[in-house]
Amino acid sequence: MELSPSIVREYDRAAPEPSETETATFALGCFWGPDARFGARAGVVRTRVGYAGGTRADPSYHALGDHTEVFQADFDPDRTSYRELLVDVLRSHDPNTRVRKTQYQNVVFAATPAQRTTLDTVLEERGLDPEAIATRVEQLGRFYPAEDYHQKHSLRGTPGLESVFEELGYDDTDLRESPAATTSTGSCRTRWAGRSARSRRSVAGRGRGQPRPWSRREVPQSRGRRSARAASAASATTTSTSPSTTRSSGSSVPGPRTGRTPGGGRRVARSVSSEKSE
Repeated sequence: MELSPSIVREYDRAAPEPSETETATFALGCFWGPDARFGARAGVVRTRVGYAGGTRADPSYHALGDHTEVFQADFDPDRTSYRELLVDVLRSHDPNTRVRKTQYQNVVFAATPAQRTTLDTVLEERGLDPEAIATRVEQLGRFYPAEDYHQKHSLRGTPGLESVFEELGYDDTDLRESPAATTSTGSCRTRWAGRSARSRRSVAGRGRGQPRPWSRREVPQSRGRRSARAASAASATTTSTSPSTTRSSGSSVPGPRTGRTPGGGRRVARSVSSEKSE
């Protein structure tokens, strides 16, 4: 279904209010991807990206300090839970793989005592020691929203979608907190991921390193082979039809231009003036 202002308006009106949702905060590398992926997840109402986990006051993308790129997912507790989101996060990466750059490290945050209890339980069930794994396990401090151009990045990069929200008078904050924008961002990401997957399957079907038919790499080689065969054929023809053979056989096929007719007589060059005089 094509997105329209009326659909956006009704979707946002029907969504749970912020007071009816809970918030989970995680870090999984660059925040554009997980913001979109979790936005498409059932039970997630709103998402936003930002910075957390560091000590620098008022960080920005170009002055991040020791903060990490994170995303927040506001979820409806009647449809999903912090535990389910946490399990999804742990499945999406290897907790034992260390990321050197603080900006893109993996972090699971607990914002409340209940979330911390759930976090410890899930880690124990999976045999993960929070003190030994590479993924950071932390209590959430302050969350700093990222710049507007980072919010709903996949939606902003899809022609025609952002204008639907502008038509409704949504500003950047409205777009960031819109449930319809959250879902649409997830749909954009899924659509592009599907195209990429089909492209990869197409390449894999041809076989690694195999060029497409009539690729540039084939043309010069084919021309070279054809040229070699043509030169070989021409050489063979010239050898078999030498001047002496042609003259002795009396063939009507002209031989090389020697100024003589095939029968051995000299050609007569008749000028225009001699023809008129005759």
